[in-house]
Amino acid sequence: MSKASKSSQDSTLVQTIGPFRILKTPDPNYFRVTGLNRTPKNFKGKKHGKGPLQRAKLWCREENLRLQGSHQVGQQEHHFLQLALEYGRETGVNTTHLADLLKPANELLQNALDDLRAGADLDRYRPTVHASAARYYEEGENDKNLLGTSLRDRRLCCDVIQETLGPFFLDELDFATIELWHDPNKKSDEITVPRLRGDALYRNKILNTLATIYKRAGSVWNTVPKGWNPCEEIKRSPVIKKRPTTWNPAILAESLDFLEHLAIQPGPLQAPRRNIEALLFVVIGCSTGLRSSEIYGSVGSIQDDRPHTPSLRWEHIDWEDRRIEIPIDVATKVSGGRFRTFYFTPRENSGYPQEICDALWGRFCHYLQPYRQESGPIFTTPAEPQRRASSQLRKAGILTGEPPRKWPKNGLRHGIISAMLCLGVDIAWVARQSGNSEKVIEDNYDDKALREAEARALLGMD
Repeated sequence: MSKASKSSQDSTLVQTIGPFRILKTPDPNYFRVTGLNRTPKNFKGKKHGKGPLQRAKLWCREENLRLQGSHQVGQQEHHFLQLALEYGRETGVNTTHLADLLKPANELLQNALDDLRAGADLDRYRPTVHASAARYYEEGENDKNLLGTSLRDRRLCCDVIQETLGPFFLDELDFATIELWHDPNKKSDEITVPRLRGDALYRNKILNTLATIYKRAGSVWNTVPKGWNPCEEIKRSPVIKKRPTTWNPAILAESLDFLEHLAIQPGPLQAPRRNIEALLFVVIGCSTGLRSSEIYGSVGSIQDDRPHTPSLRWEHIDWEDRRIEIPIDVATKVSGGRFRTFYFTPRENSGYPQEICDALWGRFCHYLQPYRQESGPIFTTPAEPQRRASSQLRKAGILTGEPPRKWPKNGLRHGIISAMLCLGVDIAWVARQSGNSEKVIEDNYDDKALREAEARALLGMD
């Protein structure tokens, strides 16, 4: 057995600090530190020589620490160089530059080693899942190239991760725990962990976000060992694609009439604002096919310091040119520029006829004009208008929770897309209007999903 193997067997992992592992040996006063495994660009070649590394080894011997492996110092893992400069400086080394570069990492590791010798608990040095998710979201906030939808998705995924796994330490989660958290069908009598809820696509999305957090923690933040990611080997749940469901045209018309009645009683200016917003949400959805998050923004975050994402505003509607300009911070997917535009006017070579445009614009104006304002957000109450509308329709017996009287998931959006395809609108134009790629439309929608009469009714043409 080699000396290195014997040494590894005689050591017990005590703590992980950044890219380092601190191991306890049979000698209670002896600790071994590992984790130096790469040669950085900044310290290659004869120009720098071996002075800094030799100093690191010397200091480690004096402090009863031992370097393991190739003794090469990584570009992001060169904490010992600063330790060497602090405890034994020699001439000919640019100590000022190295000290400025390595001081924060040195202080963290040095404090950890001091506390370890004193018998203190090192948990305060360990990154929690909650703090790591918050850090990942903050990086997205500072990334100017990240589109509005990507930041919203990141925030919502981080919120779920914080809510379910927040108290755990990032380095204590293992394959079995994360697998149990991700898979609702998995059972265990030994592990207790909150479970993810939702369909397979949603749970896979959350798991992928956690996997990215581990990658950042290992390769950029140095808060877990580099390359260690317990999410990578977990099988993603199989996603079963279902044909998008749409509203029944008769039930949609009945719902619009009922919500309009609620909004105007005893008058447009005196009705509870939440009833008005419930109507506006359904009208905008069935007239444009915008996503729910594009209409009223995202729901509130569990983080108090994270504001709601923006919702559609009155000034985004161009009443003269019959279009809605959806800014980049509202639009879910933007191909470039400041806006994604939904048009209520025919476009050349699009198969988007005047008849469809007039029907959609007529319905849109009929319901929104009484509440029209020059500027400001369309949705101002904290309650989600879709939930409010669904609740009111269930109380009235219009929706029952069973098909066909069940609110179809994203049914307003699916109805617009399916109806346009059915009536011969060019798929490229449908993709542009809906903010999707042509491939997404081709893969998920069928131009024969609706009969022509149903398509015309959904678009308000009959």
